[in-house]
Amino acid sequence: MCCVSRVIISIILAGLATTALAVDLDSACVARMKAGIALSITEEFDSAQALFEPIVAHDSTDYNAYFMLAAILHSKMMDSEDFALADSFEVLLAAAERQAQSAIDSGNDPAWALFIQGSVRAYRAALEGHTGSWFSAMKEGVKGKNRCLDALRIDPGLYDTYVVLGNYHYWKSARTEFINWLPLVADRKEQGIEELHTAIDSSLISGDLALNSLVWVLIDAERYDDALAAAGRIHDRYPDSRLANWAMAFASLHAGRVYDATTYFEEIISQLEADSSQNYFNLIECRYQLAAISLAVADTAAAIEQLTSIKAYSPSEEVSKRQKDKLKETDKLLKKLAPKPATSN
Repeated sequence: MCCVSRVIISIILAGLATTALAVDLDSACVARMKAGIALSITEEFDSAQALFEPIVAHDSTDYNAYFMLAAILHSKMMDSEDFALADSFEVLLAAAERQAQSAIDSGNDPAWALFIQGSVRAYRAALEGHTGSWFSAMKEGVKGKNRCLDALRIDPGLYDTYVVLGNYHYWKSARTEFINWLPLVADRKEQGIEELHTAIDSSLISGDLALNSLVWVLIDAERYDDALAAAGRIHDRYPDSRLANWAMAFASLHAGRVYDATTYFEEIISQLEADSSQNYFNLIECRYQLAAISLAVADTAAAIEQLTSIKAYSPSEEVSKRQKDKLKETDKLLKKLAPKPATSN
């Protein structure tokens, strides 16, 4: 999974209702939500889905359970860089949005329902930004931000909204830096970072996800030591998670700790190669990064080994298209680094 791709995984949010048309965030519900998020972070997607599928089967009005199932699918797609489940993902988002509107109309916990609607929009923006156009993603992102602001007007203590707001404010400003000098265009990157800190410290269920989001924001902001510290907190909590290993790999790389980065990229490769269903996107990503590290430390033989491994993969046409720059560079580097044949005198 590429670095930008990481931003997207940190918007996963969820809630769970225990009775029709009412959200009751008691301790059992919160524990179930947190368990679902933790299982997604550790890539145990089937187990995570099993927590919520019976809820939907029992109560078709439970917008929180629909939303959680969509969140799990999103996490699964981002982990594998395979978007074959996009239609199912959209069906679940639409159901969550529709049932949340019913709750709003009937006055049942409208702040939480607005938060879910805002998060639905944020998810659409995330997927569109990753696989479609940035302009379309921003249109959805604005709608998600506005829903979360509406939720905060009703309940200023609904801090889970800040993971959506923090991501929106940071990445919108980061992507429009070329016009941020204009007097009417605010640069809200620092505001976004502070909002993510608020979500980390005070949200009900979204602290770990906001922390993961913060890693990629801080990398983009070139605050590499801070990014590495945030990644370390995630890895300490989820040491076997690919999500955590990706965070540590790129944070270490940007912080100049290339040997640590190598260890994490190699761990991800080991995890991926144990999965016969993976599509090579992430293996190409990891080995390309390892080749670049090897060249940076003047280990040409190791670089050639990684590049040769990339050439041995058989990615689909779609994956080849999405990784075309790295595949072209792989060919270029192999041609450049290949030992020259001896010439006879």
